[in-house]
Amino acid sequence: MKLSVPANWDDAFIESLSPQKAAEVRGKAEAGLKARHAGHIRAVRAKGFSFNYLLDEACLDNREWGRNWQRGIESLLDRLAACGADRLTVSVPYLLELIKKRFPLFKVNVSGSAHIDCAARARLWLELGADSLTLSSVRVNRDFGLLKSIRAAVSCELRLSANTPGLLNCPFSFHHPFFGAHRSGAKTALFDYDLAGCRRIYLCDPAMLLKATWIRPEDAGFYNRLGADMLELSGSSLPEERLKILIDAYYQGAYRGNLFDLLLWENKTEAGKDVFRVDNAKLDGFIEKLYQSGCNGAACGECRFCDEKAREAVEFDEEERLYAFKRQEDILKELLPPRGGERCGGDSPW
Repeated sequence: MKLSVPANWDDAFIESLSPQKAAEVRGKAEAGLKARHAGHIRAVRAKGFSFNYLLDEACLDNREWGRNWQRGIESLLDRLAACGADRLTVSVPYLLELIKKRFPLFKVNVSGSAHIDCAARARLWLELGADSLTLSSVRVNRDFGLLKSIRAAVSCELRLSANTPGLLNCPFSFHHPFFGAHRSGAKTALFDYDLAGCRRIYLCDPAMLLKATWIRPEDAGFYNRLGADMLELSGSSLPEERLKILIDAYYQGAYRGNLFDLLLWENKTEAGKDVFRVDNAKLDGFIEKLYQSGCNGAACGECRFCDEKAREAVEFDEEERLYAFKRQEDILKELLPPRGGERCGGDSPW
C-alpha cells in the first residue's frame, strides 16, 4: 500500500525520509506560497517524491467567479509548476475543470471533503477530469462492500484517510469542511463546534472509539485487497519525532502501543494526561471480524461486538473521562444558552 505523508516544510526532515516509505508528500502553505515553500517542494521532488499541493477548501466563498481570483489562482499554479509540484488536491468541481483545461501537466486528486461515497459519484468526478479520488472516510472506511463496489466501477487510484478518524456516519462531517474553509479567513478565532460535538459523543460512550473510521497500520493490506491504492497520513503540525513514528508505523505495517499515538484525535485532559488508551495489539483481527460478519456500520442493532471489544482494548480512568465529558458539555452549553439568554458569536443573521 502506497503512503501519502504530510509536509512539515522542513528540508532536513525530507532529507531523512526514505523514498521507500512514501510515494507522495502532501501539504499547503497556510499563509501563502513563499520562496522557502517553493524551495522545499524542489527538495521533495529532488528526493524522488511526488508533491501534492492542497487546494482543497470545500468553499471558495464565490470568489472563484471573479477575474481577480482566477488571475490569482493561475499565478499560484504557475509558481507551483515552476518549483516542480506535480499533483494537486481539490474539493470544488469548477477548480478541477479549470486546472485540467489550463494546467494539464498536473495530476489532480479529489479530496475527502468532496464526500465521494458511491460508485456513481466517483464516476462523475472522473468524467470531470480527476486522476485519483480520496473516498469519504466516514462512509467508506467501514463499509467494505461499498469500497469494493467503487473499486469495481472505476480504474483510477483510490485513497483512504488513515489517521484522521471521524465517527462512523458522522453528523458533523458535511459541515466541518466548510467551517475549516472559512476559519482561515476569519478575523477572530472561531470555536470548532463540530470537533467538540464529535468529542462529546466518544467521551460519553468509549465504544464509539472502535466504531470510528481509523485504519490501523496492520490493516493496510486488508484495505489494499479490497481495492484501496494509497493511505493518506495527516499530521503536518506534529513534532518531528512523532511524525517519524507515525510514518514508520504505517510503512512497517505494525505498531505496538496506544493507537491514539497515531490518531489526530483530541485525547488530552487540561492537565495534559491521556483520557483514553487503546491497546493496538488487542485489535488484531478486529477489522476482519467486522468484514466476516457483514457489518457496514449502517446500524448496530443487536450486535455488541464493538462494545465487547472496547471493554477489552480501551483503557481509561473513569473520573478523568467523566471530567473531560463534563468540560465538553459545559463548553457546548455556552453555544446553546436558554432562550432569551445572552448569546455569543455576534448578531443573528436573521
